[in-house]
Amino acid sequence: MPFDPNWPIGDVVISDTKMREQFTGLKALIDATPAGPQGLPGEKGNPGEQGPAGPAGADGRSIVNVRDDGLGRVLVEMSDGATYGPFSVASGPQGETGSAGADGRSVTNIRDIGSGSFMVDMSDGSSYGPFTPPPGATGERGSDGMSGANGMDGAPGPQGPAGDVSAQQLSDAINGTPRNVDGLGTLDISISDPPTQGEMQLVLDNYNNLVRALRRNI
Repeated sequence: MPFDPNWPIGDVVISDTKMREQFTGLKALIDATPAGPQGLPGEKGNPGEQGPAGPAGADGRSIVNVRDDGLGRVLVEMSDGATYGPFSVASGPQGETGSAGADGRSVTNIRDIGSGSFMVDMSDGSSYGPFTPPPGATGERGSDGMSGANGMDGAPGPQGPAGDVSAQQLSDAINGTPRNVDGLGTLDISISDPPTQGEMQLVLDNYNNLVRALRRNI
């Protein structure tokens, strides 16, 4: 039933059914009324009181390293210095055998065959070429190579002419000089005043020894 604004009139007994119809009709009128334009925002209210502290956050640590312990296991090192493990690492199934590798030949020699061309010799005995290199700029001069080994000594030459002094002349000149007396000892005594006969005899003996030591032909 639609809302009746003129009910109730006077002193009447109100029934629950009639009141329910009035409320239902009034709600229908309110729902059918279009909404008006949005009003201006109200003034900012005062800040509220601080709420209680929230629960503790998650652990902020991080993994800084995962290393092998040498026994097929791993250790996990954390940013706070803690270490966890060892943990066993499961091994997967063995993979299939790979295909054969590339040709293992290598270049053993590059030789000039004249006319500005060259051949390339390989380690398996094959050769490729001839190749003609494109003309390029002149390179810098290379360093000098190592000196070769000394040759064998030649045969002795003929005896040269005699010098200004012959061997006999040199021998005669040496025989005219005294011999070296470095091995002759000195006479270390004190002479009395007046000297004794024994002291004079020692002086005479040492003098004779000196004369005999200086002579070449005794």
